[in-house]
Amino acid sequence: MNLELFDNPINQSVGENGRISHDFYPTPEGITRSLLEICPELPHFIFEPCAGNGAIADVLQSTGRLLQDSDIQWVSESNLRPQDATTASFWDFWNLELPVYAKDWATVTNPPFNLAHQILPLAYKYSPWGCAFLLRLSYLEPAANRASWLQGNADNLRYVIPVNPRPQFRRDSKSTDSATVAWMVWRKSWSWKALGVNSPFQFCNNWKK
Repeated sequence: MNLELFDNPINQSVGENGRISHDFYPTPEGITRSLLEICPELPHFIFEPCAGNGAIADVLQSTGRLLQDSDIQWVSESNLRPQDATTASFWDFWNLELPVYAKDWATVTNPPFNLAHQILPLAYKYSPWGCAFLLRLSYLEPAANRASWLQGNADNLRYVIPVNPRPQFRRDSKSTDSATVAWMVWRKSWSWKALGVNSPFQFCNNWKK
């Protein structure tokens, strides 16, 4: 069960760019179950910082895992908890709070795609086990806002799990979204180098000089 469960409405208003506020697109149940099938070593305690309506959390809890969740759109009774996962203060707070319940916890989430490059490095830094993020497959393109991080953590990138068919995040849409997504799992105790092999995930950038 959740250590603390919030029941708050999620803003589903659509902005001028056609996107729902805060990129709120719930994760289909089957996608989370696929992660658990391929990566059963996820620890017993999970932190979900971009929980939305609890779509991922519900599946994880159904396996008997303990879970703490949060979301930037939720309002706690005390209003004292940081809720913006793009900030270090958010992770500093939960880094002190979560070890009370579990020392080995992982972050599992489907973050707003346009903020993933800010959330992922912080999540990986603070999560003792590591993290599993549902991201656009194109996130592996070593763009300027993430190239150094991807290269620096390639040895710990355990899984890249592309999802097919493409999920229909927008429920009012008659067609699937155009972007392919994948679970990407970085595990701190995993090392390709320790196995005597080069990481199968290598990144090439700045080739055009």
